[in-house]
Amino acid sequence: MVESMLSGIEGTAEVLYPVNDFGAPDWRSTDVASRTLRYLEDLPPHRGQLVGALFVAADVMLPMVLRERPGLRRVPLAIRKQGFERWYAEPFSPMGQFVTALKATLAMTYFGHPSVVRYIGMVTHCDRPTDAYRVDVDVNYLVRDRARVAAEESAQGKKGGNA
Repeated sequence: MVESMLSGIEGTAEVLYPVNDFGAPDWRSTDVASRTLRYLEDLPPHRGQLVGALFVAADVMLPMVLRERPGLRRVPLAIRKQGFERWYAEPFSPMGQFVTALKATLAMTYFGHPSVVRYIGMVTHCDRPTDAYRVDVDVNYLVRDRARVAAEESAQGKKGGNA
């Protein structure tokens, strides 16, 4: 069951957070699969089993819907991408709801990784001294950014604010 769950996680993560050439962290560099498994272990047993079953279902069901053999990791990436794009285009369909649940679960793991936080330029945080993924944050970023925007608008002769 864990192997099927891992296959569902990896097969989905590779579609959502692919290896890319524009510099964003990918699913492998952020260790999405093992971190998601750790997250599921930390949940109360019945909740962890329920979310884990979501990925087992993805491993078994999504390949069949794509007319492939079970094992989401084994389905060619291009076919998986086409399927996910089609299902995202139908957000209120059962398949749209299903892949959105997969995406929401993996997004928590992916966007919690320090390299992703740095890449997206997170500018605020809550102080949590025991946080294992502590990231240094530029707390004055918004002040400097507002000053930069105001200076640009001033240079262009635009009036800022709510006037």
